[in-house]
Amino acid sequence: MAEYQSYYHVDIRHLHIFTKGLLNTVCSVLIESLETTLGFALAVNPI
Repeated sequence: MAEYQSYYHVDIRHLHIFTKGLLNTVCSVLIESLETTLGFALAVNPI
């Protein structure tokens, strides 16, 4: 039982690290595409 619990704890930590990395990747991709879109919009119709 204790063995299962420690394994579960490690798994949760790995999941947390994975989720954090995934969120960082998604955020950077979103920011990059937003910047590209803004840059294109500004290039097409300069303010």
